[in-house]
Amino acid sequence: MNHPTPEELARDALGLPAPAPLAEHLAACPACRDRRDALRALSARLADAYDGAEAPADGRARLLAALSRSTAPSRPTPPPLVPFWKDPIMRRRLFAGGAAASLAIVATALWLATGPRPAFAMSQVAEAVRAARSYQYSLTMRTPQGAGEPRAVMTSRCLWLAPGSTRCETSVIDAEGRTTPDMTEIQPAGAPGIDVYPRQKLFARTKPQLGRVSPFIRVDALGSYSGVADRDLGEKTIAGVRARGFSLDPRKIEPDMQPDSAMEVWADVATHRPVLVKLTIRDASGPMVKELDDFRWDVPIDPKLFETTPPQGYTDATPPEKSPEEIAGIIAASLRTFAEFSGGHYPRVDMLYGDVTDDELARLAGLEPKPQRPPGPDAAETYRKFWDARSGFGWINSLLVDNADASYHGKTVGPKDADKVLMRWRRDDGRDQVIYGDLRTAVEAPDRP
Repeated sequence: MNHPTPEELARDALGLPAPAPLAEHLAACPACRDRRDALRALSARLADAYDGAEAPADGRARLLAALSRSTAPSRPTPPPLVPFWKDPIMRRRLFAGGAAASLAIVATALWLATGPRPAFAMSQVAEAVRAARSYQYSLTMRTPQGAGEPRAVMTSRCLWLAPGSTRCETSVIDAEGRTTPDMTEIQPAGAPGIDVYPRQKLFARTKPQLGRVSPFIRVDALGSYSGVADRDLGEKTIAGVRARGFSLDPRKIEPDMQPDSAMEVWADVATHRPVLVKLTIRDASGPMVKELDDFRWDVPIDPKLFETTPPQGYTDATPPEKSPEEIAGIIAASLRTFAEFSGGHYPRVDMLYGDVTDDELARLAGLEPKPQRPPGPDAAETYRKFWDARSGFGWINSLLVDNADASYHGKTVGPKDADKVLMRWRRDDGRDQVIYGDLRTAVEAPDRP
């Protein structure tokens, strides 16, 4: 839903010509009606103030007539972000004419731009995140477990340094409340990373993240959000900070994540930077809740914390690399299983997430709740097929994250599209590994430099 601009609401409040769809929108949107009614009240108060001031007797009437002859904008435009006292045209209209109608439009545009308007407030949050050069935060994640098992709770302290280096030190909290270090993930921007496992004294090398990283893995992805928040949650104090909250559908940020998920963003009313982000993901096994808090913005962070030298005495546990042909075969087998249970289509997404696709396949195969353990010797064939398919989905996700030239086209390519490219990614030898709609695989010259 496209909400009207402050100028359009102000014109309606003053009884001036406005775009035809405005009345229809106001009939369906209580929030905009409330703003329009507030503008009418403000206009009336300003008109009273004008009548009591020294001004030409016909000044107000002449200005209203001039405004009524002007044409309403053909499409919505955002309110000006320059304060009116820095805009010479606005300043001239305000102080030279002294007209209540002109004052109402200027004042109400500023009131709407600085008030609790979800669209504008969320854009302020996005802008504040984009401006950050570094930050720290704590992450608590509660994951669903099998029937009768306690929820796993993980807590991390994460660092981010421009242009995109990340470090997260994660611990596991058991049922007795004991905290045990679990792993440290270090991912320098545009470079290979490392995962370190202190309990086992192991480390594993990771590839550079050059592709599509989930916006819910890194806070800086909030800086790319340009949608409208669904609801204004009002204000509350969080860790001594006055914050305003907004709820939004996470699928507005990432359309291919689980449906029926929910997200809250609470931002400092003074700086517009997040102080709390809460994400609830509706996994087939139960809700997974992620809370990000204890933010520290633009703090000094030593770049050496993102170095990937393994700790002394640790063993290299990096899995042996599979050839692109092997990976293509695993992916093709998984997609074949998905098409079998879906009635003839592949996952219809642009960004394939392993857990989301697992959920969907489990539902299609009639395996609910979703299996959480490898199949035993007596497991049904459906269970085995489901479990074996998971690795292929994981490979698709990894390729889309790590490979800037990887693409997946499940929304438009199906088993009947034999000669259309379903998936493509760049190999280390400079050629492209390709999977077609009929799941044939091939190695080709790149379709682009």
